[in-house]
Amino acid sequence: MTKYLTLLRHGEAEHGYGQSGDFKRKLTRDGKYKLQRLANVLKERKVEFDLLLKSPATRTVETAGIIRDAVLSHEDREEGVLYLAETDDIIKVLNKLSDDIHKVMVVGHNPGISALLSFLTNEYQISLSPGMMAVVELHADKWELGLTRGMGTLQEILQ
Repeated sequence: MTKYLTLLRHGEAEHGYGQSGDFKRKLTRDGKYKLQRLANVLKERKVEFDLLLKSPATRTVETAGIIRDAVLSHEDREEGVLYLAETDDIIKVLNKLSDDIHKVMVVGHNPGISALLSFLTNEYQISLSPGMMAVVELHADKWELGLTRGMGTLQEILQ
């Protein structure tokens, strides 16, 4: 069965300084507003995920919360390695998933989240802005096989 990977860059966040300041950055009012608009579209479409993975940073937790309130997610999990993760780190997390899981959303950070999108789809002109979401269809029934260069087809981008 085909796998679907939804990549969501966290919403617009306030400015922060230093490593601890970056980790604790909260969403701005505008960031929350735009995410709520996205959440309304997802709710209207009755979007569902088997698993929602997120970075533990404040802005990604807040982003995931807004989306989770609008969609059905069977499991919600924080993964510490997703904080400012590179493409390889995100792939390692996804490769550990059970193949019984078919629809996954990852809420993360740039540049890793956009780099993963480019890697999977060979679409190199796309850089996800804050609050932007991309849906990728992976042409494999196992996560390990689907998470290789060019194995995905970009289905949709929403913001």
